[in-house]
Amino acid sequence: MIAAVKGWHAVLAALLFFIPPGASAAEDGNGAARELARKTVAFAGRGEAVSVAWSNISSLVSSELVRIRGAFAAALREAGGRISDGTAPAEARVTLSENRTEYLLVEEVRKGDDRQVWISGWKRADPESTNSPGVTLEKKMVWEQEEAMLDVAFPAGDMVVLSPTKVMLYSRQSGQWAPSAAIPLSPPHPWPRDMRGRLRINAQSFQTYLPGVACNGAVEPSLTLECKPSEEPWVLESGSRATLLGYFVPAKDYFDGRVITQNGVKKNVAPFYSAASVEEQGLESGVGHAQKTPLKGLRFESLAEAQSYLDHWEERWADTRIHGTTKRQVAAMFAEERPALLALPVEPFRYYQYGERTVHLNGCVEVEAAYYGAPPGWIGRRVHVQWDVHQVRLLNPQTGELLREHLRHARGGHRIKEDDPTQTYPAGHHATAGPSRSRRTPDRSGLPRHASPRR
Repeated sequence: MIAAVKGWHAVLAALLFFIPPGASAAEDGNGAARELARKTVAFAGRGEAVSVAWSNISSLVSSELVRIRGAFAAALREAGGRISDGTAPAEARVTLSENRTEYLLVEEVRKGDDRQVWISGWKRADPESTNSPGVTLEKKMVWEQEEAMLDVAFPAGDMVVLSPTKVMLYSRQSGQWAPSAAIPLSPPHPWPRDMRGRLRINAQSFQTYLPGVACNGAVEPSLTLECKPSEEPWVLESGSRATLLGYFVPAKDYFDGRVITQNGVKKNVAPFYSAASVEEQGLESGVGHAQKTPLKGLRFESLAEAQSYLDHWEERWADTRIHGTTKRQVAAMFAEERPALLALPVEPFRYYQYGERTVHLNGCVEVEAAYYGAPPGWIGRRVHVQWDVHQVRLLNPQTGELLREHLRHARGGHRIKEDDPTQTYPAGHHATAGPSRSRRTPDRSGLPRHASPRR
């Protein structure tokens, strides 16, 4: 069973390794396209609009994809459907793929909560002479034992093996794995016949998921394990950008399709046996990743409640994910960097208010009825201003350079750097403040003798 648990591409990732025997065969690409078009109309309903997205990950040229798309569109209209360029009740994604002997059209179509996947293929003309890129798997023996192994993980150079009856810790001795410690498992109920289990590593600690049981353990300073009955979802994937929770059904030996994304969004997909994270090109970006905040769409009654939620999210999600660039677990990297970190400063981080001001004729800007000097040459120009209860900062709006930094002053006062040219022009009388000239003549006491106000 294949389920798209992260976008459309999870299906394709599974198809790289598995082509179901039920995939139908066609004479050529046009025949495969017509077959999928008829199934699409039967699924969406006659007269219903369908939006279709295409991609080509095969070795066939783009002109071949254009020909297949045309056959699909014609067959869909002939069957009573219609293609929409915008949003539609039914959405289909068709991918042209291949293996060593066949070309494949893989379609996933959605309508509401319903979803179907179809595959139609046709034989390659000369499969033996085709050397298209593919997936290479290297099989290497790591460990074998008589009892079934449910999962294996490698925390900090050790090896943890999860079996139905115990958790074993192994360490390297003379280049070989040797048993170091073991903890037996005592289930609160009999295990199902088809046993499943999962290990999830977080630096020196680990989580164990078993049918109806969840455990927390550690390998340092010694192997420990604490288990309790649990119906919580299992953590299925901790890729470079996302983590997924899924609900396991012991009686059916698969996940029932209820999943929770990293942002806490609950979704329903088709039941599945396993899941993997596949990054989608063009959608993974710094901006997109920043927008996927764990607090998005949530409300809290207090800061303490929000902090508690973030602490839980960090421990369960953020620390355990695999960094997209280094391909290493975040918690393990932080454990290495922690000794080099310095203590936080005693003074709290400052939170500034922000605004823009014009430097007046007296060489100052006004912030909350107090006046602060700017460098020479800035009269009449705009500057960026940051201020809090302690300081006022003037910055160059083009470069962000700090021009002046002053201590706050009470209303009506002023701060001017000592080595700046003395400005005696009254702070309250400048070109952008005060009554109009028709009612009041500016004070000339601060102007040079040869200067007079412009009229």
